[in-house]
Amino acid sequence: MMSRVDGVAGRGRRSWLFWLAAAALVCAVAASWGWMGEWLGAHLAGDSSAPELDRLFTVRKGGFKIEIEREGEFCEVDRYNLIFRSRQQQGDLRITKVVEDKTPVKKGDVVIEISRDSHDKRLDQLKQDLETAQKDLALSREELEIKKSGNMSSIKNSAHDLENARESMAQYRDMESRQRKKTLRNAIDEAVEDYDAAVAKLKEARDNKNSVQAGGMESEELEQLERQVNEAQQQLEQRRTSLENAQYQLRIFRQYQHPQKMDSLQEAVDRAKLVLDRTIVQAKGSVVQEESMMRNLQNSIAQTEQKIKEISEDLDNLTLRAPADGIVSLGAPESINYGGYIPVPQVGINVYSGQILATIPVLSKMIVKTRIPETHRSKIKEGQLALIYVPAVDNLEMSGSIEMVSQMTEKLNPWEGGDEGVKYYPIEIGVENVDPRITPGLTAKVEIIIDEVQDALYLPFECVYLDGDQAWCDVWINKQIVPRKIEAGRASMHYVEILSGLEEREQVLLNPGK
Repeated sequence: MMSRVDGVAGRGRRSWLFWLAAAALVCAVAASWGWMGEWLGAHLAGDSSAPELDRLFTVRKGGFKIEIEREGEFCEVDRYNLIFRSRQQQGDLRITKVVEDKTPVKKGDVVIEISRDSHDKRLDQLKQDLETAQKDLALSREELEIKKSGNMSSIKNSAHDLENARESMAQYRDMESRQRKKTLRNAIDEAVEDYDAAVAKLKEARDNKNSVQAGGMESEELEQLERQVNEAQQQLEQRRTSLENAQYQLRIFRQYQHPQKMDSLQEAVDRAKLVLDRTIVQAKGSVVQEESMMRNLQNSIAQTEQKIKEISEDLDNLTLRAPADGIVSLGAPESINYGGYIPVPQVGINVYSGQILATIPVLSKMIVKTRIPETHRSKIKEGQLALIYVPAVDNLEMSGSIEMVSQMTEKLNPWEGGDEGVKYYPIEIGVENVDPRITPGLTAKVEIIIDEVQDALYLPFECVYLDGDQAWCDVWINKQIVPRKIEAGRASMHYVEILSGLEEREQVLLNPGK
């Protein structure tokens, strides 16, 4: 970029902007039009009074930049938000300490402290609850072991009863019933033998009786034989009855006694098995119930421990410290206060979780916010270079580029630097290599480069004056001031492009007429 002093480089506007500035100059001169006439007449007459050397400018060929000049304000691009975060919303959460607004702080400095009374009370109560739950869990574990031991004993007893029932059934089926059958069959066999002997004895008695009757023996002997026959018949009847009784006993055993006995023994087995199954189910149920109680206690302990952890973390969050060096701005930015007015943090006011209590701007990256008239909108685009001056900081000069051009216009009030009826486009200019003395809110003067004049004759703006619509300048020729018409082209705030009327190296008066 050219220096302001030697004119090799400068800042400029297009020709129409030149005419606007020139028109303003004409208005200022109109008040002393008589003076202008006298001055112009004197020059046309060839006044040879030599001007001072510092009032002469040598016409040269070169270039200068054309810019738009606006006033803006430095703003931070990013900021650290000091947010109060708490999982516990119980109790009175009040600010007990807060630094003053716009206080410079170092990283780690305490900015805001919040009362911890409600957290301490809650923490003490949770610790008591945790201790009680841990004791209950220990008792539940002991009760579980007792139940497991008692259940095991009951299950063993029931299993033993089932085994005895099964053994009794097996013993009867495999031994006692077989022995009973064998005994009954033997009784039948003995009864059959006795019956056969009685039949033979009856036959023998009858044969003897018949022989005696045939031989004509005496009646006494015949009566004796008759008694023997009768006795043999009676004995036969007894043996028949004994045989039938033995057969009946076997039949009764097979049809009734044995099945009934087997049914009874089976019922005993089934009953013992049912008792064992019930004992097992009851044992499992009691264990499951106790284990469920233990899980509930364990879950309660885990939840309580988690709450204790959260409150312990919350206790750390009750002290808000500066995350970086900077200047504290109390309260939330206006753009965040969607719900309406939120009071600036001060000692004694209540706060809630998630509330932004203060901000610290990140000063390493800044932007300048300004607005451009709609007439210049077509000349502005993202990426264009801009020069930034800070009057409050030794007229510091910095460079930047346009990062955002709004698509929406807005009107400015006169006290905001706006002209009546003119619409403006907000823009944002990124600042490179931010000086550490820059803080948000400082006023900045911005020059946005929109064009560049190259390899052209040019004059400082102070060399040109108007006579009607015609541009003039005063040329120093042969120690005389000679007014000359010129054709002006593009212009900046400082220089005017000369299209015709002058030659390189000619000398022109600065501030003519003064």
